[in-house]
Amino acid sequence: MKTLKRIINWTVWSLLALYLLLMAATRLPFCQHFIGNQIASSIGDRLGTHVSVGRVDLGLLNRVIIDDVSILDQQNKRM
Repeated sequence: MKTLKRIINWTVWSLLALYLLLMAATRLPFCQHFIGNQIASSIGDRLGTHVSVGRVDLGLLNRVIIDDVSILDQQNKRM
């Protein structure tokens, strides 16, 4: 019983540490640029137009904040 409790405790703390490390890593400009490009290309493919994303932040409890979004319509005019 004691070993099961220890395994569960290590698993929970490891997952929490991994999540906090991921949140800290997304604060780096390189990671924000990479995630922004991935999101922009995904949205652009679905809309069939050019999309640019400036900044992406991850918050607590799976909250995603996307800033500086620029979308061009089918006639290449800014929306």
